[in-house]
This record gives sequence, structure tokens and C-alpha cells, in this order.
Amino acid sequence: MFTNTAMYECLDAWEEQTQHMLSSFRRGFAKASQETDIHELVKELERVSPEFKAWWQQHNVHAPCHHGHTLVVDGQIVAFVHTSLTIDEDRHLQLAVYIRQQEDSITCE
Repeated sequence: MFTNTAMYECLDAWEEQTQHMLSSFRRGFAKASQETDIHELVKELERVSPEFKAWWQQHNVHAPCHHGHTLVVDGQIVAFVHTSLTIDEDRHLQLAVYIRQQEDSITCE
């Protein structure tokens, strides 16, 4: 999201959605803060992305993300709901699953 310019075009409302995802990353960072590689990742992201650097310094942490995301797919805004599953807590691995929301389904907030 911060190093690939194509993500600016793929995420609808890039700034808002990216800040929510960064908040989720910060929760994971808190659990893995003893790992040197995560500190290196943060330093690299701060170096290459002014947005990451500014938002990381704000220390925002929201409640766990249970809302949907919208992506631009073939020029159309498409809504997705998602969930995250812990794969390996010791190695801080999670799997995020995105499912396209049907037009007639309930809107996630």
C-alpha cells in the first residue's frame, strides 16, 4: 500500500482504508515488537513513504477491523468484506480473506 503506486489506484478512498490497515499493522507490531525484522520494515517504510512516516508517528490504533473495503476493479468500485485468521501466533502470521459483497447484501460498517 505504501510502496506500490498501483495500490493508490486499486484502493477506493486510499487514505482512509490505508490508515485503517496501518492501525491493524500497529496492533501486530505491538505483539512482535521484540523482533528486529519488524523494526527494519518500519524504518524502510518510513524512508520510502511520507504518508507512512506521518501516520506511524500519530500512533493511532483503532478497534480490530470488522468493516469492509472497497477496491477499484476494472474501473468499478467493488465492496468486499473481510476477516483475518491467525495462522501462526508465534511467528505473527495472519491470513486476510476478502469476499466480494453482493449488491443485495447488508452493507458492512
